[in-house]
Amino acid sequence: HADEDASLPHRPGAPASPVAPVQAGGGGAAELVAAEERRTGPGTAQGVTGLALAGVAAVVVALRGLRRGRGTD
Repeated sequence: HADEDASLPHRPGAPASPVAPVQAGGGGAAELVAAEERRTGPGTAQGVTGLALAGVAAVVVALRGLRRGRGTD
């Protein structure tokens, strides 16, 4: 009887799914870290650094525009 069962096509009980049925969490620590990050915004140091980088970028763009306007590029 085992040979007869081997010749029958296998039919899965549920259709195949590309989504794994597991929880891919961080063991509970990820929720705590995410909650802490949501409560705090960027600090003063990050704000000053961002403004400084934006200022440098603006100066570079302005200087490149002046050089192209004079035809020295």
